[in-house]
Amino acid sequence: MSNALAGSLRDCSPAEREEFFTRAGRAVARLHDSGAYHGQLFANHLYTSPEVEAGQVGFLGFRRSVLYDHLPLLRRVQDLAA
Repeated sequence: MSNALAGSLRDCSPAEREEFFTRAGRAVARLHDSGAYHGQLFANHLYTSPEVEAGQVGFLGFRRSVLYDHLPLLRRVQDLAA
């Protein structure tokens, strides 16, 4: 995990962590629904604000990303398996 992500989750309760990862999963779904294949979707490419409650999840490291009109299922799976 990146420092930003680890620092944000370190003192969270299990329920708060579950909420964060639910938001992160929804953010990945929105990314894929927009046709974007990240290519390097690792924890260190997830960014969150210092306060988990803020709910902002972002992505870093788009160097290997590709934008499709419609993201093929195989690319979604490859992103999630990274």
